[in-house]
Amino acid sequence: MLSKDTILNSAKNEEKIEKRHLMRLKYLNGYSILNGMNIEAELADIKRLLTEISRKLDELLEEKEITAMMKLSEVSLKDFLEDEPDIYSIEDVKVRYR
Repeated sequence: MLSKDTILNSAKNEEKIEKRHLMRLKYLNGYSILNGMNIEAELADIKRLLTEISRKLDELLEEKEITAMMKLSEVSLKDFLEDEPDIYSIEDVKVRYR
């Protein structure tokens, strides 16, 4: 026989599951429209978010392109610069603070 606590816990779990299902159904059925938000406002918000995402992607791509160009320059100039004599010695480069 099931105890009273087990029955109560089972009922609470079923209630939580039902609430989750109800929330999903409300979302899928356009519950936000019934709460005063209209389609135009939602579309404007989506457009704003897409614009922001697009801008961030452009910034990331630009950073990646710059990094790739710097790496390419480093690799392509490596052979050229290896044969060049050092203009400054380590002693010339050291900075002396007083």
